[in-house]
Amino acid sequence: MQFTIKCVKAFLARQGFVYTVRGYKMRDNDIFIKGLGKHKRIFVKEITDKKDLDQFVTCSGFNNTENWWSTILMFCGNHQKWLYLVEEAK
Repeated sequence: MQFTIKCVKAFLARQGFVYTVRGYKMRDNDIFIKGLGKHKRIFVKEITDKKDLDQFVTCSGFNNTENWWSTILMFCGNHQKWLYLVEEAK
């Protein structure tokens, strides 16, 4: 799993976890993040509307839902969107 958006990777490095949206569904798994090491990826829910993100935005690395949503659309377009919690492996 890659984190190319700086604010998201920085939040993960600082807080030890982050919510992230991807355009593909993946199973829960241990993952390795370059520069940060071992983490766990946990599926949370399918995102069908930007309002679905409101309760997670403060833990996404983004300042507001609108900025997060526009970044998601840049990567995912009109395809399905899946929300994951990524946290440090213990």
